[in-house]
Amino acid sequence: MKLLVKATLTLINLAVLALAGPPLICHPFTIGGESSLPWAPGTNSWNSPDPKYDTGRLAADTLKVLDSGVTILARMETLRRAAIYSSKNPASGMELGARLIGRALTAEVKGQNNSLALFDAGYFVESMKQMAPISKSNEFAALDGYEWVRRSVPGMQDKPAVEYALGLIQSTASWPNEHLRRAAAGAQEGSLLAQNLAKHFPNKSLAEIKRILAAKSASL
Repeated sequence: MKLLVKATLTLINLAVLALAGPPLICHPFTIGGESSLPWAPGTNSWNSPDPKYDTGRLAADTLKVLDSGVTILARMETLRRAAIYSSKNPASGMELGARLIGRALTAEVKGQNNSLALFDAGYFVESMKQMAPISKSNEFAALDGYEWVRRSVPGMQDKPAVEYALGLIQSTASWPNEHLRRAAAGAQEGSLLAQNLAKHFPNKSLAEIKRILAAKSASL
């Protein structure tokens, strides 16, 4: 049994791609043709902001994308880009953070379903925290964005995608983790979520990824 566990863990270590750099920032998300913030075309770099983009519009433009009803993965990519733009205009980043947090709190006070607003605020907070070593600024250090995103799960339709987001947030403490297993377990073959998960598991099918993460969970 010990040999089986050891072999399973070795397989996991070989299969899971090491996360180079903060995953919320340094790993662009595949979002198909969905809307997001402007970005420099034709480049594979994680840090490719549009040099012509007016960062003074960051808060308004980001909220416009989020309010258009884009999917969780598109929200993650949009907030990733927003965090990168914020390093060029910290005041706009603070404005966006305040508006996202205010939107979530206002909906909660009114008794409205604020799952998406909680997700957006929490995910941006954690993105900004992961951006801090690059931007040399960490105004959101005292906030727990992970908890806000976790609280959003019950009201979400696409729970596996939210689990993926939680897995990336928690990656600095544990990788792969239980959130990632839940994301893979709920992912559908050929989906954008499956495509994003595959980036962390070179040359593995979704079925293989599910088996690897289930084996890791069982070995803990």
